[in-house]
Amino acid sequence: MTGIALDSPDPAADHAELRDKGADADAHLMGGDGTVPLLFFTQGHQGCGHAHVSTRPAQRPGMAVPRPRGSAGAPPGGGGQSSM
Repeated sequence: MTGIALDSPDPAADHAELRDKGADADAHLMGGDGTVPLLFFTQGHQGCGHAHVSTRPAQRPGMAVPRPRGSAGAPPGGGGQSSM
């Protein structure tokens, strides 16, 4: 592994394209469950591996996009009154 991670706005499309072109890529995508970004690994011809990682929070169909804290109607910090 080289330690190089490549950002991808659409890892599923990149994965399919690379596999269609004969690249040595993981058989399946991993992550994308909201706790880990969607990603896959490729192996270069000299044994160097690269991670291809999603730049979007959720990629799989039917998955909810996580909300940032405080976005459920209350301002960040809980919306309570200050005691100052």
